[in-house]
Amino acid sequence: MVISLRARDASPFILDGMQAFAVGGFSGNDPIFDEKSFNRFIENYKYAFFLLGDSRPIFRPRGSAGDPVRASAQNKWKDISNEVTFPRGTLFVNR
Repeated sequence: MVISLRARDASPFILDGMQAFAVGGFSGNDPIFDEKSFNRFIENYKYAFFLLGDSRPIFRPRGSAGDPVRASAQNKWKDISNEVTFPRGTLFVNR
């Protein structure tokens, strides 16, 4: 399972046949999950990856609907960005 903030970031994975979704919907501003419902949903997956991508405001609007979920992943999940040669804080795994 690949998770992102916006549909634009999830779409390449979906097109490649992988399970993926955007916690902030199409634009990053559609509230699909709150933190509690997101954590319950993720319990069903042995591995989930959270791709944050570029953190500049043009890519992640301030106050976006995915912010509580993003913050939870950043604080509780393992940052594996360096292991895959991504910039620090880009890719997290739930285990």
